[in-house]
Amino acid sequence: MSETRTPFEFLDEPAVISQFNYPNNITSIHPTGDGHAWISDSQSKTIVLVDDKGTVERKVTHHDGSIADISIASNTKHIWFCCLNEKTIYEVPTTSDQPTKRFKTADEPFYLCVTKDGNVVVGSECKVTVYDGNGTVLHQTTRDVSGVVSPASIAQCPVTGNVAIVNGEPTGSDTDNIKSWRSHVIVFDKTLDVKFRYKGEGIQNHEAAPTHLFGPNSISYDSFGNLAIADYKTYTVELINGSGQFIKTLHRNSREQGAIGIDTGNVLWTELELDSGEWIIQLMKYYKH
Repeated sequence: MSETRTPFEFLDEPAVISQFNYPNNITSIHPTGDGHAWISDSQSKTIVLVDDKGTVERKVTHHDGSIADISIASNTKHIWFCCLNEKTIYEVPTTSDQPTKRFKTADEPFYLCVTKDGNVVVGSECKVTVYDGNGTVLHQTTRDVSGVVSPASIAQCPVTGNVAIVNGEPTGSDTDNIKSWRSHVIVFDKTLDVKFRYKGEGIQNHEAAPTHLFGPNSISYDSFGNLAIADYKTYTVELINGSGQFIKTLHRNSREQGAIGIDTGNVLWTELELDSGEWIIQLMKYYKH
């Protein structure tokens, strides 16, 4: 029987391409495919476009409320964002910095992801909803069916079209302490049927059970359909395949691990806290080609 080979090979250690200082409180990083990335902070009314050296090249401001999360439409490169208190989804074209209101949502939108067919996946309290670009509900799931409690980062696989979300749930009365939350990843198909749940199974070299230490807070798919998971509890970036099997730990930081995003060429943008307490964004490659 011939040996099954993967279509990719890893570098022994990730190769750092660039890094620059950037203040903390990043909610999400969305690379644009040309060496730039849009960055959002859920406490801010402004999102920014930076190059791979950290130079700010564009700003989009929403004066009516804070921007909860952002996503890039792969077919148009337009930016979409959601506003929690307004229950509204906006679109920003490439030719203007003026947001256009697209539709209202029934629930407060925590996070969103624009799929490659132009639909908008929205995570809200205890549910995930797929809207078309005009706000018509196409699919929806509830806590009873999916187990979704508090959805966070959302990403779509470029290979299968599956949609992954980070789902959090408090384990005690101190809901403001993120360390008391237990999180995992749920992967759905396009119609929101659950494909699998990933709770840290297979992660090596942990002193306690992975399901107790596992703390995903940001996710992004690469071009091979592997899912990178930033873990705020272990300060690592883990990689699983499209079926939910652990592949390897891509990066281990000595202090806090923040948001991630993967660009064309599988360049990983990752927010990290240095030993000095400073926060940086680092760009690195982990595949040989």
